[in-house]
Amino acid sequence: MQRAPGSFTIVGDLENFSVPTHLAPRSEPAVFRSTVVTVLTLAVVSSSARRASAQSSEHPILSAVHEAMQKCVDDREVAGSVTLVATQNGIVHLDAVGKADLAAGRKMSSDDLFWIASMTKPVTGAAVMMMQDEDKLQVDDLVEKYIPEFANLKTTEGEPAKLTIRHLLTHTSAWPRGQARGHARLKTLAEAIPYYVNRPVAFKPGSKWVYCQSGINSAARVVEVVSGKTFDTFCNERIFGPLGMKDTTFYPTTEQLARLAQPYARNKDGALEAAPLRMLGGPVSSREHMPMANGGLFSTAADYYRFCKMLLDGGQFGGKTLLKSESVRQMTTVQSGDVKTGFTPGNGWGLGVCVVREPQGRQRDALAQHVRPRRRVRHAVRGSTQAPAHRHPDGPARQLPELRRLARPPRLPEGRGAGGQHRALSLKVRRA
Repeated sequence: MQRAPGSFTIVGDLENFSVPTHLAPRSEPAVFRSTVVTVLTLAVVSSSARRASAQSSEHPILSAVHEAMQKCVDDREVAGSVTLVATQNGIVHLDAVGKADLAAGRKMSSDDLFWIASMTKPVTGAAVMMMQDEDKLQVDDLVEKYIPEFANLKTTEGEPAKLTIRHLLTHTSAWPRGQARGHARLKTLAEAIPYYVNRPVAFKPGSKWVYCQSGINSAARVVEVVSGKTFDTFCNERIFGPLGMKDTTFYPTTEQLARLAQPYARNKDGALEAAPLRMLGGPVSSREHMPMANGGLFSTAADYYRFCKMLLDGGQFGGKTLLKSESVRQMTTVQSGDVKTGFTPGNGWGLGVCVVREPQGRQRDALAQHVRPRRRVRHAVRGSTQAPAHRHPDGPARQLPELRRLARPPRLPEGRGAGGQHRALSLKVRRA
């Protein structure tokens, strides 16, 4: 059994919160292997926290974030990290520790790029909602309306399987978790569809939850069909460009590759060892692979903050409207009904994002110990492996002290994944 890191960031009412000792970094048993970790923390905090951040460029709570991540590096839990904390007024903490490349001795920089894996999924969800805003689709439409090959999809019993776009985005499509065999060789999302539909679904769509990569890629293909653009072009023109996300891409340039943090896995001796991104099916520099809407993006902390801020502000950013507020609300509230979902109890699923209904375990315990009485838990939204965005139903103008920490990495079989994408669990509270 290998051991992988647990680390944390805490943001909230900075005059009243402290770093609890039981949340200090420590190793957790996991089969998942350690590597460079990106910690993206985006918080909407109270007015007292904003005053504190204005008075000091690095409040003690934020200094503790640096210390915690430095300890992970010193203990060889990770090679390096980038952390970002923001309030409604902007970024108050952006820090890099450790190495981006151990062999080359290259220090981690706050503008280094990371493979952000399943943090790509919320971007796909936003792209679908943009098309709904333009009346080019509805999330309850049958997928076969846009991709005819889905009309012949069947269950393992041979019954017709009618998938909707909602099924694709909530992981209730009944397809297995993994990609179809041979997907890494495919150059377009259109080429992937025959591989997907040739597999029967395991149960009635919408009746169960199984984390599914193929469904997310199929949703992106729907976006291509209705927009008339490839998915990477659509994201560049409609999301990354308007948000100023200049370092977010499916296909890093030569200059961006020079700033890419090397992923690492633990070898049999427990040491960090460079690991290839097998998901791409070739070199990172290659464009000979499809834009993987399920987990193919590369980005920086500062770039992804802009996407998070857009969701927090109800689809607005810099005076521009990217999404209708009701679409953000639909995207970031439970759309999976009463279906029991992963990855931990207390979760539901929105459209491309996970919604924390009820905090669990140490997350719940931390809330109980460090939140004043008469506050009630509200939902928090995260991506499937990290916390891309949070949105309160009543909007960001409320005072929203927030406590967030990284939990253990997901348990995966040996040999799966390159490592480095740690699941983030989040708590959001407001005064009752």
